[in-house]
Amino acid sequence: MDRAGEFYYLVLIEAKSGEASLAMVGGQNGAVDSFASVQPGQSMAPISPDRAARLANLDPADEIELVWMPCNASRSPLYPLWRIRRGEDLRYVDQRGVVFTEVRTSMRGG
Repeated sequence: MDRAGEFYYLVLIEAKSGEASLAMVGGQNGAVDSFASVQPGQSMAPISPDRAARLANLDPADEIELVWMPCNASRSPLYPLWRIRRGEDLRYVDQRGVVFTEVRTSMRGG
């Protein structure tokens, strides 16, 4: 959200052994920027935009997009948020289905 015009892809890489990783691939250069191992049985598939809108008590026809910036709702670009807007009403839904009416970006380092 804080870098307009930039984008990336999330790519799930699964091995026949059952091991899996989620990689963040730069949209402009194709470079792998970061990745994380996925625990067996853990789903890394993002929730659908329709489900996110329903969880936020908004309509899937409202303006919805997958976004990310470091904030209280997500500290990793591997876990983007759905941003759903209807007029002045704005909500965020994380990949666990938790709804936020605002996100705070003032993160403390540690």
